[in-house]
Amino acid sequence: LTSVAQKIFEKYADQFEYNFYLGKLNNFEVVYLSVLDGRGPIKIVVEPGGSTTLHSTALGKVLLAFQDESFINAFLLNVPLIAFTPRTITDPAKLRSHLQQIRTQQYAINDGEHYEAIGAVGVPVISRSGKVNLGISLAYPRHLILDENYSIDSLIKLAKEITNEFSLHVDSISTS
Repeated sequence: LTSVAQKIFEKYADQFEYNFYLGKLNNFEVVYLSVLDGRGPIKIVVEPGGSTTLHSTALGKVLLAFQDESFINAFLLNVPLIAFTPRTITDPAKLRSHLQQIRTQQYAINDGEHYEAIGAVGVPVISRSGKVNLGISLAYPRHLILDENYSIDSLIKLAKEITNEFSLHVDSISTS
C-alpha cells in the first residue's frame, strides 16, 4: 500500500506542492503509512509510522466519522478531546454533529485545528465491503485558502481523485 500511495502522490505532486498522507485507523489514533513531503516552502514534518489524534486532523476526523456508533462512543469515553488550538473541537456533542456532516459530504476539513497555520482535506478510502480504515489527506498552509490562492473545492476534488485512484489499487491488491 505504501509504495502504491507514493507513486500516486508523486503523480499528483505537480498539481499540489504541499503534503500528501495515507493514514490508517489504529485503535483511537491515526498512524501514517505513507507521506510525501511537499515541494512548497512550508514543511509539516510527519514520518511514516508516526501517529496523531482523530479529533483534530482532517485524516483523523474522516476515519472517525466512518466508524460505527459503538466505536465513536468508546472513543469519546476513553480519549480526552485536547485543544491543540482555539479551533480544535473539544465538545463531544459538537464533534458528533461534525462527524455526521463528514459522513454526508464524504470529506473532512481541518481548518487550523491541530496546528493553527495548517489546514487539510481528508477523504476516506472506502473498501469494497464499505469499511473505512484508510484515508488520504492533503495538508497546506491555511493562508493559501484565506488569501484565495487555493480553492477548498478544488482541493476536495483533487483529494477525491487521488483516493479513487488509490482505491482501485487497493481493491486489486486485496483480490490478488
